[in-house]
Amino acid sequence: MTTSRWVLVCSLALAMPTGAGLLRVWVHQDLVRLGYQLSGEEKERARLEDLVRQLEIERAAERSPEQLLQWAAKLGLLPPNSHQIWKQGVILPQKRIGHGKH
Repeated sequence: MTTSRWVLVCSLALAMPTGAGLLRVWVHQDLVRLGYQLSGEEKERARLEDLVRQLEIERAAERSPEQLLQWAAKLGLLPPNSHQIWKQGVILPQKRIGHGKH
């Protein structure tokens, strides 16, 4: 075997395991980075799920009859008179607008 061929074989014999080791380290490092990123995303998801639960509770409290009555009172709203209530399926006579004498 010639000297140049011997150098090439030795270089390849050293380069291949070194390259494989560097590839393994790079893949492992990427895996660790993705693990940390996944952990952060899971924490964010849990935080958002808690926020959704809190907002659902708040919405239910805001829509409660007691809360609606308090808001209506603050706005000066009163319960409707009987002539202001429309029943489903009942056709009420319509008022004519603009058909009188000027």
